[in-house]
Amino acid sequence: HHAVQGSLDEPSVAESPDIQWLLDIIQEFSSDKLPSLIHFKLNNKVAGSNENASKEDGISARNGKSMLRTTAFLVSRGMVDLRTLATEYFSSVDVEIEAAFKVFWMLEKTRVLAMTRVSLSGSAGNKEDPKLAEYRKRLQKAMEPIEDSTTLGIMLILIQWGEWNRVKPLLPIGLWSHLCCLMPNQFGAALCNEAHGRISRWYRTQVGSPGLNKPWHAQSSMKATSDIPVDGDEMDMTDNGNDKGVTHVIASVWDPLSCIVEAGCIASRPILFCELCRLLRNLLQNVE
Repeated sequence: HHAVQGSLDEPSVAESPDIQWLLDIIQEFSSDKLPSLIHFKLNNKVAGSNENASKEDGISARNGKSMLRTTAFLVSRGMVDLRTLATEYFSSVDVEIEAAFKVFWMLEKTRVLAMTRVSLSGSAGNKEDPKLAEYRKRLQKAMEPIEDSTTLGIMLILIQWGEWNRVKPLLPIGLWSHLCCLMPNQFGAALCNEAHGRISRWYRTQVGSPGLNKPWHAQSSMKATSDIPVDGDEMDMTDNGNDKGVTHVIASVWDPLSCIVEAGCIASRPILFCELCRLLRNLLQNVE
């Protein structure tokens, strides 16, 4: 069982309308003791998952993931500080991410060099470079503490729930970039979803569906986009609304997309790429 896994359609407990009674009970619990209790429960569940997942057909693994989701929910409601929980109760994986990325970079460099070699023997061309096999084994070993990280598991769930702004300060931008290279199907995909979600309302109001009449004029366009927040702030749309629109669109997607540039995750998301290009083209056409 790995803590850092999960579907991109991770359901959010925060959407449940009947959860307030539970929050009221938890709020009565000492805030000083809550992180230590979570630490104990997480360690117990994850350890149990590792030992019993195969015997119980994944039931323990699901219980461990449920505890991660519960912790993520408490963090999203401001009842638990993730930085405190991560630094005081769980080991940091900063060094492990850097170490794994170095192996990943050497693996990719060796793979690209191998592709440039021309073999005169057909049989030799089918043989894998021994260095590639060695780097793959080293990378698999280096990824173990990252994939088993409880902190990263909670952070991934929070990103999938749209809490990127809450999670972003916990790692330097360089480590986020390296993490997306190492786990493109988890963190890279989650950040692509975050960027896509940020432009979706802009795209619907500014571009609409290709081939259909566009439902806006200059004034209605400014009005439609005036209530779309960027990083929690309301946009101030004035007479130069389209000019400011370009600035706000770039500002809104800069953080998540800057983390996936090195990994190239957007190559697997052609719809996101096309919609972003169409949106920016539309806004730039109306800039004086």
